Amino acid sequence: MTRSNNRASGATGTAPPTSATAAAAAVFAAAKASTLDEARLLREALARVAHQSLRMQRQWKGGQYAEAVVAACDVAAELRVPVGVGSPSSTAEDTTAPARSGRLLSPRSYYDLYLAVLQALRVLETSLWSLLQSQPLSVLPFYEHAQHSPYVVARLYPLITVGSVYVRSRQAPAEDVLRDLLEMCAGVQHPERGLFLRAYLLQAMKDKLPDEGGEYAGSAQGSIAFLLRNFTEMNRLWVRMQRDCPAGERARREHERRQLQSLVGANVACLARLQALTVEMYRDTVLPQLTEQVLECQDVLAQECLMDCIVQAFPDALHVATLPHLLQTCAALRVGVDVRSVLTGLADRLGRFARADAAHHTLLREADALQTLLQWVPQVLDSQRAASALSDELQLYRALLGFLLVAFPEQRQHCDALLGLCAKAVSQRLPPPAPPPTSVDETEDVSPPAPTTTSELPPTRPDTPMSATRRRRPSGDGQAAAATPAPAADTDDPDVVPLLERILLLPLHHYTELEALASLAAYPTVMQLLPLENQRALAAEVLRRSLPPGSTGRGVAALPLLEALLGLVRPLLEQMPGEEVMYHRRTGVPYLAVDGELVRGYEAQQHLVAQIVYLLRTDDLRLFVRLRQALLSGGPARTRLTLPPLAFALLRLLRVYRARHGPAACDKLLEFVHQVLSDLADVDASTALRMHLQGAAAVDASELSDDRFLYEFMAHAYVLFEEEIADSRSQFSSLVLIVGTLGTLHRLDADNYESLASKAVKHASRLLTRADQCLALCACSTLFSDVGGGRWEASRALGCLERAARAARSSVAPAERALLLLDVLNRAMLILEELHERAPDTARDAAPNDVWDDFCRFTADTVDSVRDLLTRLEPDASGGKAAAARLARALAYLRDVRELHEGVFLRLHGGAA
Repeated sequence: MTRSNNRASGATGTAPPTSATAAAAAVFAAAKASTLDEARLLREALARVAHQSLRMQRQWKGGQYAEAVVAACDVAAELRVPVGVGSPSSTAEDTTAPARSGRLLSPRSYYDLYLAVLQALRVLETSLWSLLQSQPLSVLPFYEHAQHSPYVVARLYPLITVGSVYVRSRQAPAEDVLRDLLEMCAGVQHPERGLFLRAYLLQAMKDKLPDEGGEYAGSAQGSIAFLLRNFTEMNRLWVRMQRDCPAGERARREHERRQLQSLVGANVACLARLQALTVEMYRDTVLPQLTEQVLECQDVLAQECLMDCIVQAFPDALHVATLPHLLQTCAALRVGVDVRSVLTGLADRLGRFARADAAHHTLLREADALQTLLQWVPQVLDSQRAASALSDELQLYRALLGFLLVAFPEQRQHCDALLGLCAKAVSQRLPPPAPPPTSVDETEDVSPPAPTTTSELPPTRPDTPMSATRRRRPSGDGQAAAATPAPAADTDDPDVVPLLERILLLPLHHYTELEALASLAAYPTVMQLLPLENQRALAAEVLRRSLPPGSTGRGVAALPLLEALLGLVRPLLEQMPGEEVMYHRRTGVPYLAVDGELVRGYEAQQHLVAQIVYLLRTDDLRLFVRLRQALLSGGPARTRLTLPPLAFALLRLLRVYRARHGPAACDKLLEFVHQVLSDLADVDASTALRMHLQGAAAVDASELSDDRFLYEFMAHAYVLFEEEIADSRSQFSSLVLIVGTLGTLHRLDADNYESLASKAVKHASRLLTRADQCLALCACSTLFSDVGGGRWEASRALGCLERAARAARSSVAPAERALLLLDVLNRAMLILEELHERAPDTARDAAPNDVWDDFCRFTADTVDSVRDLLTRLEPDASGGKAAAARLARALAYLRDVRELHEGVFLRLHGGAA
């Protein structure tokens, strides 16, 4: 028996359905059957409408007007079809209406049927009006005959159609017909049927309402009363759609109500289009009744939609005049109403109103619109905060700030107050701060951190590998501590961060002067609520807009303004937790990294930070000292980029500082420059060396009486060269720069110059490669051959060239040896030519004859050495052709200026030894 049961249960090969699956299948089947029944019911109703409409047209064409009106009633009778979500009918005709098998039409399907009926009734209206144009008939019999139908809905639709023609023909006062129709529509209390019926009444009569300057006689007060009463009744029916709905269908019914909200809002739109509507009428009559109905309905959807409709429909001038009443109503709405969208729409409209005309600014100021908004908006938000999202509040603040900046840009204190409200709203939604770390017991064994190992970072270029070793610098002003970032806004809502950025960009776009932006004390507070990357992007935008290219703004001339600017760009200045400094393996240059990965793009931001110094339009050193302190807080990876512009700005200031403040003040300025360059030397020795040379050139050009600072700049350059520059190529290029700078200095004392020049020759002789030694010694020869500067020591210049020639001859490659000797030859020819050009009459008297002869002999020997090397080179040897061409050009030049180099030619052609 058991075996047979198992066989029976497994015959199908599937598990028996669970109760949940069966229930879901039953619900799906019921929904499908309901949809099919609804579609069938709609098709049958549309077919009957088409049939009755055709019958009505035939009877009208046959002159059977009374029968045609009856046929119109039969057309409208199709709107008695059951509609809704299982709600019972409340009208008198429902008890006598034939049953429709219990099937219901959804409001959307009912709307399709409604449009078909209206199309047929429009034919009736057009035919009746054409008949009145051709024959002098009275509309009253048609109006009375339409009331003979036993069903309320069936007779009211044709009655409204005939009533529209009745008013249009001016055979009856419009107010009487409107009042009569409005009273009869009260007989339909079914929510959907009554809502569509009153919507048709409004559609048929909206262009026939008495108005100022209109074609229909009557008072505008009657039109306002008609619209307000129709609005009240439609709103009640609309709200009842939700209340009469079963609990399980509330979500679907709310969706259907949202589809029908435009029917109710059409009354408000008609009110707003009345030409006779004055500010007094709106303030004393219209708005109080509208808001009273909004508050009485106590329905979240109705309050939200109707308030938005009121804000969007009526002119802006009316809102300005009634702003307190409108905001007070918003504060009294039920919890859960989306007040943000209402107030945001209001603020956007007021902003456009202010931009439209300059006269509108006066109207807004007279109405004290800004103070009213700032007074009521926090109260409104407090009443809805429990049910509103943070992004909704921020969206409202964005709209209010936009309105303020357009209408009242000069009132920065209110802009600051709004930013403060934004910061408060976000701070209240932030999670509580994490508890402080528990202190470690003194008896607990805490092991030291493991030593850092060397690894590879992704290089910025293929030829610049990075070392992950953390090089420690001496503590002091240049040692940056990681700043503690402020808690960022909760990112669970993805709209919060973009909204905060849009809020912060509004003042940045409207205030072109830095002073205006710096006056907003809450601006940095709101910035700190953004994630760090967003803070830095916004700070970079602040810097880009502070001094755009070609700007002639006033810049920063006071310390408080500089403090405010530094507060705005603080995220770019300070090193944050998680950031670390790594150093280039070869050059030792620091770079910024996070989790061992090189940070991309931070250099561009630091270039913007470096431009802050160009905003300083003052010679007050206190501002430069404060800027230096702020820049040093960024750590080595940032200061290597930001300190050089500061030093350049200080050296440029030296040009005018002496004339304004005297020599003593210049000493103070140069001492500060030394401090800045010392900070730079701790992070980038190569750049610091070049900056010391720039400092020496600037001091030499400033015409200071004493060379104390001039010598110090050069001495520090030598110290950096000796202690920090280890790469051979960097040593050569740095020494060439030192020699070139030293040769241009004319205010050095002779002893100081001798000391520095000798040091240069010594370092040139100790370079790594023979080629570097040769070229560096050639450069050093110019230090002793400046006739115009009074620095002519022919024997020492010749000594440098002889040592350079020995270094060249020590090169292994013959082609390289020839090219280096040609460099020495060119330098020797240059020295001789410079001597003849600058002092032609005393050229031979400036040096003993034996030294002059030694110069000529050295030049001739160098030419012979090059010739000998070229004869031993293969014709196609690398570098041989270039050396031969250079030698040919040198000899051609010697022939052109033979009178200057006669001694050389004598020795080249077998003259005296």
